Amino acid sequence: KADFTPVMRLGNIGNVLLVNSSQPYESVKALIEAAKGKPGEIAFGSAGQGTSQHLSGEVFKLLTGAELTHVPYRGSAPAVQDLIGGQIPTSFETVLVAAPHLSGGKIRALAVTSAERSPILPDVPTMQEAGVEGFDVSSWQAVYAPAGTPEPIVTRLNETLAKIFEKPEMKKRVADLEIGRA
Repeated sequence: KADFTPVMRLGNIGNVLLVNSSQPYESVKALIEAAKGKPGEIAFGSAGQGTSQHLSGEVFKLLTGAELTHVPYRGSAPAVQDLIGGQIPTSFETVLVAAPHLSGGKIRALAVTSAERSPILPDVPTMQEAGVEGFDVSSWQAVYAPAGTPEPIVTRLNETLAKIFEKPEMKKRVADLEIGRA
């Protein structure tokens, strides 16, 4: 906090629980039951330690009692590649990264981690709809300036960014990215 001054919060984006299509888990409930029946034997991949994807998996474990084993990757690309290839059975990934891969039939989405359904994946239930009460994990994006930036400059940056985000082409781009303005 001492190193930065907030300028504007841009928005939020949720993750999605994915499974390789060869796996028998057709629902969140089925995955939870399987994980409870085989503690630690079912793995979930993430983009790395401490990412929102990793934290989604840890919240999932805490709220469901399902004991999954975390497999951290060095980013989303290798995690998704191994999920598609069947090297890992499940993964948490951002909606933006996951969506293009769902049409190929090699992976399927069980639930999104945000409190509301994703505009990009409107047919995928939320974790709460899938029976995991209290589940709400999303990441946020923001613009910061260096600490000590004069308030008039921070205000001007905020106002300029707000005007940019009000332009129709920017509104469309943000909607396409599913970043819900905060």
